[in-house]
Amino acid sequence: MYQKNGGLIIYLYQEGRGIGISEKVKSIHLEQTKSLNTAEAFSVLGHQDDPRNYAIAIDVLKIENIQNVIIATNNPNKVKSLLENGITVESRINLDIEKNETMTRYLEAKTEALGHYEKD
Repeated sequence: MYQKNGGLIIYLYQEGRGIGISEKVKSIHLEQTKSLNTAEAFSVLGHQDDPRNYAIAIDVLKIENIQNVIIATNNPNKVKSLLENGITVESRINLDIEKNETMTRYLEAKTEALGHYEKD
């Protein structure tokens, strides 16, 4: 049983948005050589924006009888998936990823093209 201020970390191995490392490397190559953002590169390769599935995490929460969560994510799909499966999201903690020269375009694409939450 988890105490009120306890916690649980669920890590789902979904490298490269679940498409596998080789496809992720191809998308990075397109980003660097064709000046595509991450969403555009995925589209060129024939992948959905974010095909990941969070059913395993939801199953773990339900098995552990966890009905309310505070989630650390910038991805609205994770919040939506929890809510659609009867898990109450008490609050969301924004992941504070500092922009630098390399990350700025990537983070902007995640916000603009994929709908990720911006820094609070």
